[in-house]
Amino acid sequence: MFALDYRDARPIYTQLCDAIKEQILTGVLQAGDRLPSVRELAVQLSRGKHYYVATMINSNPENQKRIEKHIAQRAGLNFETLELPFGFESAELEEGSVVLLEDVANLLANLIFVRQQGLQQALAEIQKLKNKCKTLFLV
Repeated sequence: MFALDYRDARPIYTQLCDAIKEQILTGVLQAGDRLPSVRELAVQLSRGKHYYVATMINSNPENQKRIEKHIAQRAGLNFETLELPFGFESAELEEGSVVLLEDVANLLANLIFVRQQGLQQALAEIQKLKNKCKTLFLV
Protein backbone atom coordinates (compact mmCIF):
# COMPACT_ATOMS: atom_id res chain seq x y z
CA MET A 1 0.00 0.00 0.00
CA PHE A 2 1.21 3.48 -0.81
CA ALA A 3 0.32 6.52 1.27
CA LEU A 4 -0.16 9.81 -0.52
CA ASP A 5 -0.56 13.29 0.90
CA TYR A 6 -3.18 15.21 -1.05
CA ARG A 7 -1.97 18.46 0.53
CA ASP A 8 1.52 17.89 -0.90
CA ALA A 9 2.36 20.24 -3.77
CA ARG A 10 3.95 17.39 -5.71
CA PRO A 11 1.75 15.66 -8.30
CA ILE A 12 0.23 12.32 -7.29
CA TYR A 13 2.34 10.44 -9.86
CA THR A 14 5.55 11.89 -8.38
CA GLN A 15 4.48 10.91 -4.87
CA LEU A 16 3.65 7.42 -6.12
CA CYS A 17 7.04 7.02 -7.84
CA ASP A 18 8.80 8.25 -4.70
CA ALA A 19 6.81 5.79 -2.54
CA ILE A 20 7.71 2.87 -4.83
CA LYS A 21 11.40 3.86 -4.81
CA GLU A 22 11.33 4.10 -1.01
CA GLN A 23 9.77 0.63 -0.70
CA ILE A 24 12.43 -0.81 -3.03
CA LEU A 25 15.28 0.86 -1.11
CA THR A 26 13.94 -0.29 2.27
CA GLY A 27 13.35 -3.85 1.08
CA VAL A 28 9.57 -3.75 1.36
CA LEU A 29 9.36 -4.43 -2.38
CA GLN A 30 11.52 -7.30 -3.58
CA ALA A 31 12.48 -8.49 -7.07
CA GLY A 32 9.49 -10.30 -8.55
CA ASP A 33 6.91 -8.57 -6.33
CA ARG A 34 3.77 -7.54 -8.17
CA LEU A 35 2.86 -3.86 -8.20
CA PRO A 36 -0.85 -3.02 -8.01
CA SER A 37 -2.74 -2.47 -11.26
CA VAL A 38 -4.02 0.99 -12.21
CA ARG A 39 -7.51 -0.03 -11.08
CA GLU A 40 -6.22 -1.28 -7.73
CA LEU A 41 -4.26 1.94 -7.22
CA ALA A 42 -7.31 4.04 -8.07
CA VAL A 43 -9.30 2.27 -5.37
CA GLN A 44 -6.47 2.26 -2.79
CA LEU A 45 -5.43 5.88 -3.17
CA SER A 46 -8.75 7.62 -3.40
CA ARG A 47 -11.35 8.86 -1.03
CA GLY A 48 -13.97 10.00 -3.52
CA LYS A 49 -16.39 8.15 -5.76
CA HIS A 50 -14.80 6.03 -8.52
CA TYR A 51 -15.73 6.40 -12.17
CA TYR A 52 -14.60 4.29 -15.10
CA VAL A 53 -14.86 6.24 -18.36
CA ALA A 54 -14.95 3.84 -21.30
CA THR A 55 -14.34 5.25 -24.78
CA MET A 56 -15.49 2.40 -27.04
CA ILE A 57 -18.17 3.33 -29.59
CA ASN A 58 -21.09 0.95 -29.84
CA SER A 59 -21.07 0.82 -33.64
CA ASN A 60 -21.80 -2.86 -34.27
CA PRO A 61 -22.86 -6.07 -32.49
CA GLU A 62 -19.23 -7.06 -31.85
CA ASN A 63 -18.52 -3.77 -30.06
CA GLN A 64 -21.78 -4.14 -28.10
CA LYS A 65 -20.59 -7.56 -26.87
CA ARG A 66 -17.22 -6.07 -25.89
CA ILE A 67 -18.91 -3.24 -24.01
CA GLU A 68 -21.17 -5.69 -22.16
CA LYS A 69 -18.14 -7.87 -21.33
CA HIS A 70 -16.19 -4.87 -20.00
CA ILE A 71 -19.14 -3.72 -17.88
CA ALA A 72 -19.45 -7.23 -16.41
CA GLN A 73 -15.71 -7.30 -15.66
CA ARG A 74 -15.95 -3.98 -13.81
CA ALA A 75 -18.97 -5.07 -11.77
CA GLY A 76 -18.03 -5.28 -8.13
CA LEU A 77 -14.86 -3.19 -8.53
CA ASN A 78 -16.44 -0.13 -6.90
CA PHE A 79 -16.53 1.88 -10.15
CA GLU A 80 -19.49 3.55 -11.80
CA THR A 81 -19.09 3.10 -15.55
CA LEU A 82 -19.65 5.99 -17.95
CA GLU A 83 -19.69 5.07 -21.63
CA LEU A 84 -18.32 8.24 -23.26
CA PRO A 85 -16.44 7.89 -26.56
CA PHE A 86 -15.86 11.69 -26.38
CA GLY A 87 -17.73 14.75 -25.15
CA PHE A 88 -16.40 14.57 -21.60
CA GLU A 89 -18.00 17.92 -20.71
CA SER A 90 -21.25 15.94 -20.30
CA ALA A 91 -19.75 13.71 -17.58
CA GLU A 92 -21.49 14.26 -14.27
CA LEU A 93 -18.94 13.51 -11.57
CA GLU A 94 -19.07 13.98 -7.81
CA GLU A 95 -16.62 16.46 -6.33
CA GLY A 96 -13.41 14.80 -5.18
CA SER A 97 -13.95 11.78 -7.43
CA VAL A 98 -11.41 9.47 -9.01
CA VAL A 99 -11.65 8.72 -12.73
CA LEU A 100 -10.05 5.91 -14.66
CA LEU A 101 -10.12 6.77 -18.39
CA GLU A 102 -9.74 3.77 -20.67
CA ASP A 103 -8.56 4.02 -23.29
CA VAL A 104 -6.74 7.09 -24.59
CA ALA A 105 -5.89 5.47 -27.94
CA ASN A 106 -9.59 4.74 -28.48
CA LEU A 107 -10.44 8.35 -27.60
CA LEU A 108 -7.97 9.63 -30.19
CA ALA A 109 -9.27 7.22 -32.85
CA ASN A 110 -12.86 8.27 -32.11
CA LEU A 111 -11.97 11.93 -32.55
CA ILE A 112 -9.97 11.33 -35.73
CA PHE A 113 -12.42 9.03 -37.51
CA VAL A 114 -15.77 10.26 -36.20
CA ARG A 115 -15.22 13.98 -35.68
CA GLN A 116 -12.24 14.57 -38.01
CA GLN A 117 -10.28 16.06 -35.09
CA GLY A 118 -6.92 15.11 -33.67
CA LEU A 119 -4.47 15.10 -30.82
CA GLN A 120 -5.17 18.65 -29.61
CA GLN A 121 -8.87 17.86 -29.22
CA ALA A 122 -8.05 14.60 -27.40
CA LEU A 123 -5.86 16.56 -24.97
CA ALA A 124 -8.67 19.11 -24.53
CA GLU A 125 -11.13 16.28 -23.77
CA ILE A 126 -8.76 14.82 -21.18
CA GLN A 127 -8.32 18.27 -19.60
CA LYS A 128 -12.12 18.65 -19.37
CA LEU A 129 -12.27 15.38 -17.48
CA LYS A 130 -9.34 16.34 -15.23
CA ASN A 131 -11.09 19.61 -14.34
CA LYS A 132 -14.11 17.63 -13.10
CA CYS A 133 -12.32 15.18 -10.78
CA LYS A 134 -9.71 15.06 -8.05
CA THR A 135 -7.58 12.28 -9.55
CA LEU A 136 -7.44 11.05 -13.14
CA PHE A 137 -5.78 7.81 -14.22
CA LEU A 138 -5.13 7.33 -17.95
CA VAL A 139 -4.87 3.92 -19.60
